[in-house]
Amino acid sequence: MNKSIVKLIDLRKIISHHAYLYYTLDSPIISDFEYDNLINELKLLEKQEIKIIKNSPTNNVGSDFLRSLKTKKHFASMLSLDNIADIEMIDFFYKNVLKKLKKKKKINFCCELKIDGIAISLLYKKGVLIRALTRGNGKIGEDVTLNVYEIQSIPKVLDNIINMPELLEVRGEIYIPLSEFYKINEVKKNIQFSNPRNTAAGSLRQNNPKITLSRNLMFFCHGFGICYPKNNFINHFNFLMVMKSLGFPVNNKLCLFSNINNIKEFYYQINKNRKSFDFQIDGIVIKLNDFDDQKVLGSTSKYPKWALAVKFPSNENITTVNNIDFQVGRTGLITPVAYLSPIKISGVVIKKASLHSKYEMYRLGVYIGSKVLVRRAGDVIPYIVKVINYELINDINLIQKKCFFPTQCPICSSNLIEFHNGKTVKCSNNNYCLDQKEKLLLHFVSKFAFNIKGIGKKILKKLIYKNIINEFSDFFKIQVDHLTKIDRIQKKIANNIIYQIKKSRSISLDRFIYALGIEMVGVETARNLSIYFGDFSSFMQTNVSQLQKIKNIGTVSSGIIFNKINNSSFKEKILDLLSFIVIKPNNSSKTNKRSFFFNKKIAITGRLKRYSRDKLFFLLQSLGAIQCKYISQKTDLLILGECPGKKLYKAKLLNIKIMEEEELLQKIRC
Repeated sequence: MNKSIVKLIDLRKIISHHAYLYYTLDSPIISDFEYDNLINELKLLEKQEIKIIKNSPTNNVGSDFLRSLKTKKHFASMLSLDNIADIEMIDFFYKNVLKKLKKKKKINFCCELKIDGIAISLLYKKGVLIRALTRGNGKIGEDVTLNVYEIQSIPKVLDNIINMPELLEVRGEIYIPLSEFYKINEVKKNIQFSNPRNTAAGSLRQNNPKITLSRNLMFFCHGFGICYPKNNFINHFNFLMVMKSLGFPVNNKLCLFSNINNIKEFYYQINKNRKSFDFQIDGIVIKLNDFDDQKVLGSTSKYPKWALAVKFPSNENITTVNNIDFQVGRTGLITPVAYLSPIKISGVVIKKASLHSKYEMYRLGVYIGSKVLVRRAGDVIPYIVKVINYELINDINLIQKKCFFPTQCPICSSNLIEFHNGKTVKCSNNNYCLDQKEKLLLHFVSKFAFNIKGIGKKILKKLIYKNIINEFSDFFKIQVDHLTKIDRIQKKIANNIIYQIKKSRSISLDRFIYALGIEMVGVETARNLSIYFGDFSSFMQTNVSQLQKIKNIGTVSSGIIFNKINNSSFKEKILDLLSFIVIKPNNSSKTNKRSFFFNKKIAITGRLKRYSRDKLFFLLQSLGAIQCKYISQKTDLLILGECPGKKLYKAKLLNIKIMEEEELLQKIRC
């Protein structure tokens, strides 16, 4: 047997296994993107080995059934959709349609959203719902009628239709709203559902209708299977409009196009705004509108030739962990970071992902050489979702290389101290750990602190190496000569850095407190401290009970702040620093009280046109607002930009005021 046939057979086994996990168990271990790549690879191999094309996963629809559910035969095969991952490939589909139809007149295509849920067939006899089947393997589906009766958006009786068909099979997608999905996971703190599609499928495909009812599943109609004795619908768009008049939910983003460029624009627009929908979509669906045209094109054993799914770029992918590094933060916090084989997610190359803590690293079970599912949170920050156990599938020789959390600092070899049952691990050497020093000093010159432009990570490293900078106050002792001794720093650049240092000598109280790099004191907390105390002397003379009175400062953070400001070494450094700078008095609390934003907890989601997030937060804080990174019941306002994330759904769920950018600008001007 030649190598290509062996590879083909192995690939079929792998795909069949993944199809079983996805369709039958609702527990996929690879992304849709990788599954589609495996299918495409198999298709290429099958073209070379045409003789063994039978019994291939490329011809199958769905997978096996759950033993707990009864099965029934579909009256008409319930096919899947052919799909592409690049909108530009639609040209081939369009040219093929024109070639087959041989029409000179314009051809209409109906474009819809591709809802990421579970396909369902609803059979109505004389207008009464009598049966509901999942797609199953396309010919036989699982009977979930009792569960479907608990879904409120699905009509149980149709009584407005003219010439009611004897039998009408309506098809569509059952899904869970994202707001409902996040709500369920908020309650389920320990074991959370991995994604909305699996949650919807699992909620529908079980023996207890009460569970289906409790999940608040929804439905969108997108087609039909049979209409007996006669199909009275004019075309696909007309069918959907009739269904809408009967009470079936039909997505309002439905569009008719005859121009291929308009279809592409529709794709780009939906992809850009897909985060604004309260349901998960993974692409668009293009269908020939005319039923006669559909008959001309026909179908394969797996999918209709008159329809095509165009998928959006995946926001997750699978890769290998090549190494795990342990990084030291400015407060001594040890963070494990996984270095990955480069992968593309949503068009961005991902090479590493934070594992956050010792607890999280062990919870995930990540090891060097493991396959991991990586996702971009809000299409921005990459994180590891889970470890994929490939050993049983196609990587038998994989040797696990377990990575143990260090007991000593990877930089200075000092002992590590654990807090909160291993969720926080810190280096015990606050004074001489080089990484701590470097990151603390970099924090000191950062944008929301002293904002000394020109001193970045590379220059700072050289200044520390040459023993020019060791403490905060050393920045204000730098001379032009010090800088010109460093490679690639010319006199003009050196003079500019000196100018920026002089410019930064006068600083507001909140920026100064933030610049000190005290653990648990971010931009928001620094601002609250400055408003409460008014001057730095009062802040340094505070006690724990006073600190606990300040907004968002609890028992733990108050103890950490108090211990830090009463540390003799810290006090000495601050005393030296104060001889070089001027702290401006905090008068903002008086002027800000008239502002609409004063004392409001504000979060932002999406991309803004006029401001970067940092600049907007800085502006809002000058008006008395409080930065809020996460949505909670205490959040007062959510600023809404383009392509919002899950904060939008949580805000709607909690009835939090949502403000768009135009309204925000008007309020700022007031």
